[in-house]
Amino acid sequence: VFNDNNTANEDGIDASSQHNHGTRVFSIAAGFDEGNLIGPAYEASFLLAKTEYVPTEKNVEEDNYVAALEWMEGLGVDVTSSSVGYDQFDPGETSYTYDDMNGNTTKVTQAENLSFDRGVVSITSAGNEGPSLESLTAPADAFNIITVGSVNPSNSVNGFSSRGPTADGRTKPEVVAQGSSIYGASTGKNSYSSGNQGTSYSAPIVAGVAALLLDAYPDLTNKQVREIFMAAGDNSDNPDNNRGYGLLSAKRAINFPNIEITRTNTVLNKAFIGESGVTDVKFTLSVNDNLEIEDRAMFNSKENFYDLILRSYNPGDKLQVYFTYQDNNGSQRDPDAGHYEIDYESAIITLVEENNDLPLEFSLYQNYPNPFNNRTTIQFNSIGNEFGELVIYDVLGREVKTLFDGKTMPGINSFSWDGTNNYGDLVVSGAYFYKLRVGDKIDSRKMVLLK
Repeated sequence: VFNDNNTANEDGIDASSQHNHGTRVFSIAAGFDEGNLIGPAYEASFLLAKTEYVPTEKNVEEDNYVAALEWMEGLGVDVTSSSVGYDQFDPGETSYTYDDMNGNTTKVTQAENLSFDRGVVSITSAGNEGPSLESLTAPADAFNIITVGSVNPSNSVNGFSSRGPTADGRTKPEVVAQGSSIYGASTGKNSYSSGNQGTSYSAPIVAGVAALLLDAYPDLTNKQVREIFMAAGDNSDNPDNNRGYGLLSAKRAINFPNIEITRTNTVLNKAFIGESGVTDVKFTLSVNDNLEIEDRAMFNSKENFYDLILRSYNPGDKLQVYFTYQDNNGSQRDPDAGHYEIDYESAIITLVEENNDLPLEFSLYQNYPNPFNNRTTIQFNSIGNEFGELVIYDVLGREVKTLFDGKTMPGINSFSWDGTNNYGDLVVSGAYFYKLRVGDKIDSRKMVLLK
């Protein structure tokens, strides 16, 4: 504001309250005072810019904002977070209407678009102009910025939280975080209190989670971070203009699978934070609607983190994957039903859910593909947790391989066969039968292996 390097309150030229808002916002993301306050990004490195002059609201503050983004991006910042919004200015200045919240008009929105194009994870508060729809303030209307709304401790949207859609019809906010009853640092020495500044306080929480995600996976792009955040919201199935894709969970974001493209490899990552006794993590990946299937064990790189180097695929290939593993509760599948779909070219992963309703009756499905030449998938539905077995036999009724012998999961249970017997030897081409026994229920089907 004063063309100096001082972001603190400056006696005689600043309003006496100038530092109150920024101090609390910064502490929410970055604070560390064990026993009092720990922010999610407490050991990150930070750049601070003072762009607001509290006594007035003039258009020059947009220029200050743009200059701050240019300075930060030039120094290689990974994440930016702003808890300001612009629409109405003092008399004699140029104000905005909601038609201007279209992703292209305001200076700060244009700057955020350019910042995202240069690889920065951009986060901002939605504004405190709610509860009506079309109450966003700039730069919350930017195209790829992660706009953050506010919820209370019960996960209900606060009445003050600004809503979309943008003037051109896009859903906003992207996610919500707690913005009322938020504990943070006050400007007095060793002073903490609970505050209700709304989306100003929810945005730094989300920025801190972005730092956690990038700390775990430094090679993620800003587009991947944004997509993961929306997938990790508790409203991702039905996004709306009140809460967007929902309450962001750091655990869900870290545990959502991702693709990291390094200089030498393409790596599939999967974490299991918050789960106990995770072992034997495997992934099943199909290419182009199951014309080719891979089953491989994942490498345990560190506690509860697993990864695997993917082989090369062609741009445009359709990859579908799900994970199986053991934990303290037995065999697990992620997702429970459906699969993750990988856009190999962009490295974006989306969750494709299938009907999660439990089946009303036991059922065994035809394997796919059939006939097959190297690997096929066999699925069945189970009503609950029951003991069962899935066994492959040749045409003479001799056992070839036991694919499953244990407790079923409610819903879809999926297994693959690579054409080997119980000893790991490849079997010959021909017809085979697979028989499923669950409790007192038995079913079987025929399949053909071609080499």
